Amino acid sequence: MKKFLLICFAIFTIAVITSCKKSGNNPKPQPDPDPIPVVVDSLKVGLIAYYPFNNNGIDSSGHDNNVTVTSNIISTANRFSKSNSALSFNGTDSYLSVKDNEELRLNNTDVTVSLWVRIDGYNGSVGSNLLAKHIAGADNGWTMGIGGTGGTGLAGNITFGPGGGSVHARGTQFVSMGEWHMLTTTYDKVNKKLSIYLDGVLDNITESMPSPNGAITSDLYIGINNCCLSR
Repeated sequence: MKKFLLICFAIFTIAVITSCKKSGNNPKPQPDPDPIPVVVDSLKVGLIAYYPFNNNGIDSSGHDNNVTVTSNIISTANRFSKSNSALSFNGTDSYLSVKDNEELRLNNTDVTVSLWVRIDGYNGSVGSNLLAKHIAGADNGWTMGIGGTGGTGLAGNITFGPGGGSVHARGTQFVSMGEWHMLTTTYDKVNKKLSIYLDGVLDNITESMPSPNGAITSDLYIGINNCCLSR
């Protein structure tokens, strides 16, 4: 894994506020005016963390989930060729970490995880994690990344799951290397469905997907698997 542009965790909701008024000076009944919708910035509704990586690791959501940067992280241009607006990872010992926060555990909630990434290489056997917040064992947190063959015959697709032999959601489309892509997963807690999107297009839906374990207090790692550092 090489470059990351954007990581944002969000619960997307749509809110519409309506208003109806009547004149108090006219005794004749008047029809209510059409409701006036108030536009709400849905990207800010339920936003947990947002990292534009504008030459820093500040969480722009206002939740103070700021990142700690290790060595070997290089600030680089994003997909619009804007300098200092993305981070380059060497795939071995460069990564970011975010202190544990109950919201980041993604437990028992509808949630969307989305990021822009350009991948220049990944582990074709076991896959490579882009995000990891878990510990060893089954159902012990959550990870999101690029899958390896891992006995499935698939590689280079989007994966999301709790790790360690648990149910994993996997996309069916290959994430091409050397190009920017938007990777998105959306979890429906009521129906226990995990939807995977590649560049905004639905790729696959996995059913009977458990919600991540809310008892896991490990930090969130970006660019590496904190449980298995070689991935």
